[in-house]
Amino acid sequence: MTTKPNDGGPAFPGGPTGGEYRGEDGYVYHQFSPSTGMSLRQWYAGMAMQGLLSNPTIGLEPTTDTIPAVVKQSFNIADAMLSEGKE
Repeated sequence: MTTKPNDGGPAFPGGPTGGEYRGEDGYVYHQFSPSTGMSLRQWYAGMAMQGLLSNPTIGLEPTTDTIPAVVKQSFNIADAMLSEGKE
């Protein structure tokens, strides 16, 4: 049995949780779908990936060979950040 990694909850809580925006004329201009968006784990991984790929000293270029390694390392960093934050 594989356990689901801690996703840290929503990255940006407090956004629209559903409903609609009505103008003064009563017309529904926009409807919001209930959604929490990306998780904190996904946000951290994205930020880690951005840092890894922007650092020329580590020599990573986004090729078909390196992308899986960069993604894995990014999520490893995100998991470490979530783990450290629990203490």
